Amino acid sequence: MKKNQLPSIMKLNIDIDLDKLRKNCDILHGEDKFVDVRTANPGLCMNHEDLVKDVYDNFEQINLTTPSEVLPHTSSIKERLRRREEHLYNVPTDDYRDSYFKQIVTQCKAPASRIRITKLAAGKIIPFHVDYDVSYAVR
Repeated sequence: MKKNQLPSIMKLNIDIDLDKLRKNCDILHGEDKFVDVRTANPGLCMNHEDLVKDVYDNFEQINLTTPSEVLPHTSSIKERLRRREEHLYNVPTDDYRDSYFKQIVTQCKAPASRIRITKLAAGKIIPFHVDYDVSYAVR
């Protein structure tokens, strides 16, 4: 399946209590757990630094899963895709285990990897960019 074959918007049959989600996000925010993207993702960001340098300074994130294995760095995007590096992010953090975030994610049928919460700065946008094809991951 190709990305252009997927709908732009689709209703997911999952239940999310927005008040509960906000409360859980506020707790993490209050604990000052959000960090800049480079700190949260050492190694993953360096290949795309020029492409998204305007984006990285505008948001912070909390990783809810960490890698089960850290592979040696390569600047080859093709090699990184072949190694399926993002799929190695499957070890739950303490913030994810027994959390409301996990209750939301596990409602999806497919196994999840590289689960994170991202906070975009007020008034900022993420410019158009192309992620991996759908055989690799869907966001």
